[in-house]
Amino acid sequence: MKTPTPYREMTSIIRSYSSAPSLPAAPGFIPAFFTNSDGFRQPFPWRFDRKTQAIDLDYVDGFTNSTAIGKQNMFFRGQQFGAVKLVLKLGPKFTEWCENNSSINADAGTVQLYENPVVVNANMVASGQTPSDADTDERDVPISFESGAGSAEGKFCKTLVFMKPMVITYLRSGTRYYRWFNQNFEGSI
Repeated sequence: MKTPTPYREMTSIIRSYSSAPSLPAAPGFIPAFFTNSDGFRQPFPWRFDRKTQAIDLDYVDGFTNSTAIGKQNMFFRGQQFGAVKLVLKLGPKFTEWCENNSSINADAGTVQLYENPVVVNANMVASGQTPSDADTDERDVPISFESGAGSAEGKFCKTLVFMKPMVITYLRSGTRYYRWFNQNFEGSI
């Protein structure tokens, strides 16, 4: 007789998303971004490793282990049928970034995942443009709301959007701190 595979219960947040026939049509998001030295605003280069279920970073397009996060808004479009992912671990580049970034400056080896996030893939649509704004803006570079910007190395400004925020904890000079990472829904256009 064949031994049955162990059953793993889905968390309620994953179950609720996976039971929907599809994600809503092209939602808008406001994620954190960073600014390159050339002034091109790009998304925080989050990546998800399916094998380890870890969230990590890519060092691409000028992003390094000490790059700071900017706080202005950027418009992103979520992939309509992208699968939601439950994050169970932190990747080594993200941990290194937390230890080297001046705004976090965590003690080495102390960064831990405190609350597991749920993420989905997204791409920047137009650099520095928010389609819900009533403004008009003339630029000397192309503006497109149909395709992602950026380089092939940076996966055309691919990032992850948090459906459920991530909370990490770390020590700095012996004192425990908590920090959360999230982006807010802006609504469809």
